[in-house]
Amino acid sequence: MRDLLMIIAMLFIMQHTKAQGQWDEVNNIKLAGLYYTGEAYGAKRTEVYCSAMLSLVNKINAKQIERGERLITEDMIKGKEKAIQIPSEEGVRVFLYIPKKDINSLVNVVAQNSPAAPSTPTSTTTNTQSETGTTAHGSENSNPQIKQDLEFAPTIVYGKRQSLISQLTKTEVFSSVEFILKQAKYDDPTLVYGKANKVGNTDDCYMIIVNKNMYVEAILSAKVNGKRTNLNTRQQQEKKDFPNCAVIYFK
Repeated sequence: MRDLLMIIAMLFIMQHTKAQGQWDEVNNIKLAGLYYTGEAYGAKRTEVYCSAMLSLVNKINAKQIERGERLITEDMIKGKEKAIQIPSEEGVRVFLYIPKKDINSLVNVVAQNSPAAPSTPTSTTTNTQSETGTTAHGSENSNPQIKQDLEFAPTIVYGKRQSLISQLTKTEVFSSVEFILKQAKYDDPTLVYGKANKVGNTDDCYMIIVNKNMYVEAILSAKVNGKRTNLNTRQQQEKKDFPNCAVIYFK
């Protein structure tokens, strides 16, 4: 019995020593200033890891927004992050980190490989005809009615939301949308966003379409002549074109 107690005591000391070493490593990483970090705590490792990843993505995008640069998504850094997991009796703390230089390189590569961002939308036939070959998902579009709608798409009036819309149209995940809207609300208290019952007349609002996997499907303009326009594809679309998706309104 005495031997068993000694073994248990030694294991406890070893675990405590290891945990202390991990905490020291976490603190050193934070103090170095060379990494983006995210962390979370809870009982279930999988859920905690997801929360830590969301924290990491949000911190990276906070800096990207500050610099006016392209936002990143979780998929872009998946597998590139390093993790430190510190267990305890109540659960586990997951600490994720990734070098800042890796993010800068990643953003530059994505920017080089991506097509140029669309110019300010207009109702001219020249601009719309050049984009009738693809839909929001990049597939071919041979529907003559859609082509006709594209050719006569209404002018989109951005007003004072031009900067906000420019950021949102580069965003792919809901977590980034949420962060951008909160920051925009802080900078401009007149911004209104949320569900339909929070924004008043939805016809005057832009629509952010989010699928069940929390990815942004599209951002639609406010109604002009009774119709909305997809801000990325210039195609006239409505909520009904995105079944099983949620909507966030803003104006």
